[in-house]
Amino acid sequence: MKKPLIIALCTAAALAFVPATHAGSKERAAVGGFVGGLIVGHALGKHAPAPVIRETVVYDHHPRQAPAGYWQENRVKVWVPGHWTVRADRCGTRVRHYVAGRYEWRTERVWVAYAPAHRSHGRIAYAR
Repeated sequence: MKKPLIIALCTAAALAFVPATHAGSKERAAVGGFVGGLIVGHALGKHAPAPVIRETVVYDHHPRQAPAGYWQENRVKVWVPGHWTVRADRCGTRVRHYVAGRYEWRTERVWVAYAPAHRSHGRIAYAR
């Protein structure tokens, strides 16, 4: 963006100091205009070449095996300790209440992995 502006300012400054051409110097003016046009055109036409983008594509044809196993849901008895809660009564007054500790039943998901298979006398034995 700056380059064309600088070139235009330099060209205008150079032309401001050049005296007006005489009727007998049309050829010199034409040659000067041609050479000046080549210089300005060359300066404006310079630009960085487009970047070359090289990409390497790797195809992995080996299928990945999912981990052997399954999800199992277990019910667990969990102790929830007692705690204080704050509630508002009918008048909007904040009242503290104590909630006693208790046991709760929760469901946990556990991943059960298969043991690796081993060969025993020509047959495959899976350990579960």
